[in-house]
Amino acid sequence: MKKIPFATAAVAIVVSLSGCASGPKNYSTVDELKSAYVQAGGSCSKGTVVDTSAITAASKDLTGLAGYSCTNDIGLFVFPSKKARDYFVDLINGAASASKTGIHMVLGEKWLIGGVTLDNKKFASALGGKAKY
Repeated sequence: MKKIPFATAAVAIVVSLSGCASGPKNYSTVDELKSAYVQAGGSCSKGTVVDTSAITAASKDLTGLAGYSCTNDIGLFVFPSKKARDYFVDLINGAASASKTGIHMVLGEKWLIGGVTLDNKKFASALGGKAKY
């Protein structure tokens, strides 16, 4: 029986587990994002689909945007592209500056969760996004 040195075994374990680490995740539908948000501890049992027609009228880049409002404060959005997500973030930041309200966000490549009371650090880690305020 061949003995494997402890250091070699430890490295092998770390390498095999590194694939389990939470990294960037993509959600292609707002339902997938909602399910992941709820699984991560978010509350979204009495939400409503967001009518995005007025938002998408602002820019062709936003065509295909889907949204879900979990509460009066927390919104979930999935975008057709990263460019659309960035445009939407700019809209949110402009509205937040005008109202002097900070919006906490979790950003994925083509998705966003935002709200004034959102624990963005908790959900960024759980959902594979980046926390932004």
